[in-house]
Amino acid sequence: MVEHKVIKEIVKKSLRLKELDKLIIKSIAKLEIEQLPKYMVEFHDLKKQIKKYVLENPVIDLKSIEKPEVSSIIQLIVAGEPLQVEKVLAASSFLKGELDEVDLDELGSDLFYSWFCSDDYIRGLCEIGALVISCGEIPANLTKFVYEARDCYAFQQYNAVFSLCRTILEVCIKDLAAIYKLIPPDSGNVRQMKSRNPELNELINQLCDANNMFRGVRNQLHRIRRETNFIIHGNRIVKKQEAKDMLKDTLLVIHKVYEMENTRKR
Repeated sequence: MVEHKVIKEIVKKSLRLKELDKLIIKSIAKLEIEQLPKYMVEFHDLKKQIKKYVLENPVIDLKSIEKPEVSSIIQLIVAGEPLQVEKVLAASSFLKGELDEVDLDELGSDLFYSWFCSDDYIRGLCEIGALVISCGEIPANLTKFVYEARDCYAFQQYNAVFSLCRTILEVCIKDLAAIYKLIPPDSGNVRQMKSRNPELNELINQLCDANNMFRGVRNQLHRIRRETNFIIHGNRIVKKQEAKDMLKDTLLVIHKVYEMENTRKR
């Protein structure tokens, strides 16, 4: 009777682990990170409990468990194989594992509409959602552009991702330049330069000269500016990996300069 009760509890925990597996993936795909830490802690705790039980009861009869998905989860844990969400978050939050057809169908219907249910769309959301989270906190005035870049990537609009990286860079530089009184402040929700001078090239240099901490990222800022110049002038076509790399590099350097500015204020 006691053994039956314990197995019943393990079944319950395994089903919850499977549910958390999908909840975490959805949170990443939709950038709903508020619940993510809670989900992750519960996920790891449950997995640890199940693994401990199996180690203490090596002769557990999986055939006695009526739900095959539970047996499958226990077998993966015993074998040391990662669950789907662990594949998604592997290697610095990049999507490495493949979602099976059932997962893709369920995620597709939940995250998109019945008229569009693409495997690539879901993979794209997960891939860039994980990337954004791994790069650090993004300032509120850039969030809209980051969300749009994520959607463009999911829709395989890689040229648009590059263009948005340029926009993200410009908004960041103008925002900081206004703080340092290099350009007039703008009352709008997106800062605009009131003239063509200084150009973004010069503005980056002025900003890096105004704060010594920025000098360490001067080359990174200019590299993003130069590489995104090609696309905004229509001189080349961007490939998938290029778009992902550019978005990653842009988010990382933007996060870094705002962290530097926050350090200065403290």
